[in-house]
Amino acid sequence: MIDHLVNAWNAFVALPVEHPDDVSEFRRSLHHLQALILMRSGRRTMNDPKA
Repeated sequence: MIDHLVNAWNAFVALPVEHPDDVSEFRRSLHHLQALILMRSGRRTMNDPKA
């Protein structure tokens, strides 16, 4: 799943710049998505009765 975010980043930065804040806003949004994805694996570990 993280690989898809990498692909999205690479595709986005290949686009022409339309606004100076676009890259930083997109980066911030990707970091938020990365945190959500990693949180899922942490939650899965916490909810595992065998842990």
